[in-house]
Amino acid sequence: MTAIAIVGAGAIGTMLAGRLASAGHDIRLIGRKGPFGEAMVTVRESDVAVEAKVALFPDVKQAATLRPGIRLVIVAVKSYDTATVARELQGAGLGGARVLTIQNGVGNEEILSAALGKERIISGAITTPVELSEPMTANVLSRGALGLAPIVEPNGVSDEGGVFSSAGFRVKLFSDYRRLKWTKLLMNMVGNALPAILGWPPESVFADRRLALVEVDAWREAMRVMDALGVRSVSFGGYPFPLLTPVVKSAPKALVAAAIGRLVTRGRGGKRPSLLMDMEKGRNRSEVMFLNGAVASHGKKTGVPTPVNACLTEVLLSVARGKTPWETYLGSPDAVLGRCGRE
Repeated sequence: MTAIAIVGAGAIGTMLAGRLASAGHDIRLIGRKGPFGEAMVTVRESDVAVEAKVALFPDVKQAATLRPGIRLVIVAVKSYDTATVARELQGAGLGGARVLTIQNGVGNEEILSAALGKERIISGAITTPVELSEPMTANVLSRGALGLAPIVEPNGVSDEGGVFSSAGFRVKLFSDYRRLKWTKLLMNMVGNALPAILGWPPESVFADRRLALVEVDAWREAMRVMDALGVRSVSFGGYPFPLLTPVVKSAPKALVAAAIGRLVTRGRGGKRPSLLMDMEKGRNRSEVMFLNGAVASHGKKTGVPTPVNACLTEVLLSVARGKTPWETYLGSPDAVLGRCGRE
């Protein structure tokens, strides 16, 4: 049995808490909303419901004080909250507990490493689409995979892999965390920013030929940035990206767009894009900075032009922060294409 604190009681955090607790691990689930104390978590998958008891706390420090012995901390908050969590973990009295980021996007590992030291950080990626039907109840839409990699290469992650394997996760270990996280970025960025800007589901975006070609160009920009960084993709979650990447770079755009559309439909399991869900909840921040924004940022550093990703990031942030009314772009492909110079 391993004592684990999970920071973030959203869909992924709740699912992890339920699965790990049902496997016999001692779980402290950290959320911002009460009531706190003992609670039952339910995970539903393929019409099978599993219930398990976890301890709820408002912050990691209280969890570490009242229930000491935490050996692993899993960070499952939105990426724009990582810096706040990193500061909280610094003063939480966790000793040498390792910290696993299971978040989307590129950059979370670096934020946590700066605060806690590289040797303690584990990089993770999960391809399981999950939704909360209500607090403490997670619905798994389709089965996925879990990838783990150390930030400092000599450090192994086999023990942590065993923890997740004991809870029924399909675990794959990697030696280079950048390859894992940039591959996952390719999965997360497609069919995400445009649906959030337009208020459309991904299928509608890919049904518009002009928008589908924008998605292709955004993906190709990301792949060129990866080349400049010397980061190669990996096979993960059933997707053979090392074979797929050369095809995406060279095949006719229309064929690539059709393939990406199918990939999005298969990978999301019917779940709405994360950036769109944040917009619908009225949040004034967006993880686009860690997805398309990360591509644009690293493109600038490496001298790789990324006009599509830069524009999508700028437009979505402008809307999320209230600088531009969402109605400007809702259901209006022409407005988006015009803003990004794609008329």
